[in-house]
Amino acid sequence: MKFKLHLINLILVINKSLVCANRKVKVDTVKAEKSNRILLVSDSLLSILKEEKEKQQANEHDYVVLSRNGERFNPSSFARRYTELRERKEVKNIRFHDLRHTNANIMYKA
Repeated sequence: MKFKLHLINLILVINKSLVCANRKVKVDTVKAEKSNRILLVSDSLLSILKEEKEKQQANEHDYVVLSRNGERFNPSSFARRYTELRERKEVKNIRFHDLRHTNANIMYKA
């Protein structure tokens, strides 16, 4: 997922997604207007994002997180790796997509 990070305001704007079409990963608009997101970023997340960005060499699309070979993640391979990690760690079966709902509930309760 491509995003723009406004470092001054600690705001994360999500208005694009990565999709796999014809065996190629491309940037597309989000499925629906309500899928656009503006999120506040914590200082700790900002620190992690900056550190990760410094590890990456300049890349064509200025992404922060890339695959080991420096390419954009294929969305299906990312989900597959998440599932493998979840199973290896014996974590409750939560789909990757559902993590945002879990996170929202935890934040609301906090």
